[in-house]
Amino acid sequence: MSRLETLPDELLDHVLKKLSEAEQYNTALASWRCYHMTVPHLYRTVGLVDCRNAANGDEHDDTPMIRILLVFAKNAYLASKVQSLTHRCHLPLPDAFEDLPAISLSGPTLSCDGRTLKLLRLAIQNLVNVQTLRIIFGHHSITIGLLRGFFDKSRNYERPIARLWLETCCLEGALKPSVLDGYVAGLQSVRIRRLRASCEDPNVGDTPMLVRGCEEPLGGERYRYFTTPAIRFARSSEDYFRKAHAWDDAIYRRFPEVEEIAGMASEMAHKAAETALQNNPNSIDEEPAWLVSQLVTSSSFTIRSLNLDWVLDGVLFIRNHWIALMNFPNLRAFQVRNAIVKDTRFCPGSDTSLLDGCWLEFLERHPRIQCLAWPLECFCSHIAPSIELSFRAKGVVATLGRTLKELRIDADIIFRGEPITDQRGHNPWSPQFPGGSESRFRRRLFIEHVAPHMSTLEILKIEGGIPFDERSEIVRAVCFSPLHKLVVIGVSFSPGDTWELLPQPVRQALLFDQVDIRDDTLPDDLEGLSVASENEDHWASLQSEAFSAPSVPAYNPSRYSMLRTIALYHAATIKSLKFCGFRGAPILHSPTSLTSIILAPLRHLYNLQYLTMAFWIPTLFEGSNREDQIRSYWLDAQSSNSTALAMPADADMENTWAKVLVERFTPAKLAEKVADLLAPHLSKTAMARQGGMVVRALFLLGGHNIFELEVRMGPHGEVVSHKGPRAEVDAEKVNEKLEKRAWF
Repeated sequence: MSRLETLPDELLDHVLKKLSEAEQYNTALASWRCYHMTVPHLYRTVGLVDCRNAANGDEHDDTPMIRILLVFAKNAYLASKVQSLTHRCHLPLPDAFEDLPAISLSGPTLSCDGRTLKLLRLAIQNLVNVQTLRIIFGHHSITIGLLRGFFDKSRNYERPIARLWLETCCLEGALKPSVLDGYVAGLQSVRIRRLRASCEDPNVGDTPMLVRGCEEPLGGERYRYFTTPAIRFARSSEDYFRKAHAWDDAIYRRFPEVEEIAGMASEMAHKAAETALQNNPNSIDEEPAWLVSQLVTSSSFTIRSLNLDWVLDGVLFIRNHWIALMNFPNLRAFQVRNAIVKDTRFCPGSDTSLLDGCWLEFLERHPRIQCLAWPLECFCSHIAPSIELSFRAKGVVATLGRTLKELRIDADIIFRGEPITDQRGHNPWSPQFPGGSESRFRRRLFIEHVAPHMSTLEILKIEGGIPFDERSEIVRAVCFSPLHKLVVIGVSFSPGDTWELLPQPVRQALLFDQVDIRDDTLPDDLEGLSVASENEDHWASLQSEAFSAPSVPAYNPSRYSMLRTIALYHAATIKSLKFCGFRGAPILHSPTSLTSIILAPLRHLYNLQYLTMAFWIPTLFEGSNREDQIRSYWLDAQSSNSTALAMPADADMENTWAKVLVERFTPAKLAEKVADLLAPHLSKTAMARQGGMVVRALFLLGGHNIFELEVRMGPHGEVVSHKGPRAEVDAEKVNEKLEKRAWF
């Protein structure tokens, strides 16, 4: 008997958790016991993802999904081991700012074959232990099949769905009112992200949508995956369906057993698909907002986390008050996030102010919320409250101060960059109040009357067009909280504008990527800028004074106060910082003189373990932008078979693009440059800690492609290891985010 066979189940299970997927596959072949112990690990998390078939031009080949569904339809034992199921399209997610509001997510020719949908129903019958269901950019037919299958009142299961994640998918007509009548969902976590709360307009005939077999896609980067006839209403739809059916028939010829299992031939499958797509929802009872409200309402006694993130027409969830009037005894996380653009925002008022009206009553009924997200301008009303309302609001704020561990606030995004301060009028309660400054007043009410009462915050996230001084004052106001993690996301670099002293023409050239890669010296001038020298004793004195002085906000301070404020008030607790904003960010290969001044307070953060920040990299070479070549180079470098990192044959030639690419943009060179720029400013204590410090450098290419380079730095600022640069759509990175998402 081998030593492996003598291990108890608990120890063997612990060992299997540490193995890679390939190693688990090999272990499963060792013995029957290893097989039965390994299968739950191999099938715990399963993805239903289509693929691109380059041979025939099918951009949405369902073969990978069909293989998995066929296994689960035939093998109930394997299906019973699945605990997490994710369905997604293999294409990158649409851009939230431009694509999402302009496109249709229905895609009627995707996964429309009746045999596929029948296999899905049969597989769901055997998927009795699925607790987490994610649909992210899912095909409409599969989305409907998954929701109807898993939330069928007659379904037999051992464990109910506890966590539901719906993102960038069409929910129209997914569940009929009769299906959910009297149904108790029992969900514990619901995350609704980047989709429409209302039905799509059926009268818009030129809305781009995903289509199989499209030969004339819209031009440009923005719509590279979409076509623009509205297939459900256009006469040309038959041609697209004919292509889809031909491809599906070719797929199912490789799976002859499916016809017997599904009980339908190809003609019947085609007819079933087209019949199912003729029923367009036209009732409010079938719109996405209704579906979500019914699922949440039927889970009111079990739900712990409710997250509405970047929901188009999301005001339907807020202004109709169905959430505000509900009672969730176990609610711990309530988040309304990214209401920062015209399609997602809801205007401040008595029906949207968190400390007023029905939302104040909602918070009074839920005194144990630990995670809260809400638009900054909708916390407080600019209208003077009554004495009774003011007293109740203070009680709620005091409760939140004792219970909140995570707070996220955002404001309307300002694409030209956040201002240093808001110069509009001060007091809207006075007759001389100038119009347009209510938003500033509401933000500062939060800073002065809500934030200072927070005493248990561990995570603070600030996003959108909040002025520099107000961001800094928010961080200062929560000085009595044990803040571990701070995230600041915007258009501009939050610690300060490192380009400020550059001549205006150079600033504009940088912004529009018109500065040559080889230009390593940018003209800046520090003359006349006063920089105080602060030794450790002086800094300790400043910290003591900061905590003993009255907490009076000081608006319109120096724009370099963010890191200084963090160091003064949170140096003892802060472990993770993230600054995502590229305008004014440090220029990696030619940092300005101002960069060292802005980053100097980092040396006081002796507990810092993770630092994520944006860097600016010019991509102009000999008059042409090279973003595409750099992006391809980085993506190619991730492949083990790549030769991208090899020095080209003409590397000895001066100023050739190949030489510049290798000398400046290889992962190792980038990691060294990041370490060289940051090491002089980081705490020696932090870098000397076991494991070193992890720096995640963010690079922006082409206006919307963000790449992340992870650099682990040693005690002397040397590079210990690096990973990337990885794109936001990198499969490994996406899976890491899905599995580690907090409050889901």
